[in-house]
Amino acid sequence: MYQFRFNPDQGFGAQFLYEHEDDIVLVYHIKNRSVIAIDKGYHPCVVAPDYEMYYFTVIVGEHSKSLIQHFDPNHEYQVHTIPGIKDMINKFK
Repeated sequence: MYQFRFNPDQGFGAQFLYEHEDDIVLVYHIKNRSVIAIDKGYHPCVVAPDYEMYYFTVIVGEHSKSLIQHFDPNHEYQVHTIPGIKDMINKFK
């Protein structure tokens, strides 16, 4: 589950959902306090210019292995360029 918040409140963005590179992508328009449940696949999100986006997430699984994160191979390089991502990944190993 993801709940989104924006600064300022009238901010907005988009949440993309897909499993494979060639999938038709499901896109949600997200605004302040939007909630989206995701049970599989990749789910990147973007924010409109000049707004800040925050999200709160609740992650559950049948066992700890189901909490291991997987990154789209086309964008995996960001694991090495975005501060804090490697630390977050290591917490779930």
